Amino acid sequence: MAADAVDVAMGLREDFLKRHRKDAKRAHEAWAALVRHAGPLRADPFFGTQIPKDRFPRAFRSYDNLWKLDLPHAFRAVYTVIGRPGRGIRVAVDWIGDHAEYDRLFGYG
Repeated sequence: MAADAVDVAMGLREDFLKRHRKDAKRAHEAWAALVRHAGPLRADPFFGTQIPKDRFPRAFRSYDNLWKLDLPHAFRAVYTVIGRPGRGIRVAVDWIGDHAEYDRLFGYG
């Protein structure tokens, strides 16, 4: 089942690149990899690694599902798959960060 759209949360790119301006080259490479993942995500919305519901961070507790994409240089992206009756499937990328930020977000470190 293919997705009709792959969307990125408003301001996500700017926020991510601002947070990682000290390592801009790697951040831009990670972002470019996320953009390249749009095609595979459209073809297969469940392309990433599923995150068990009991591990959802507080900010994502209202979501029905959550998925992780591993990006270059230990960056991660988090997205959800949304079924829209009569309008198809939408993939929404809601977070991107480095490994340390991911661990903090999920309470691992």
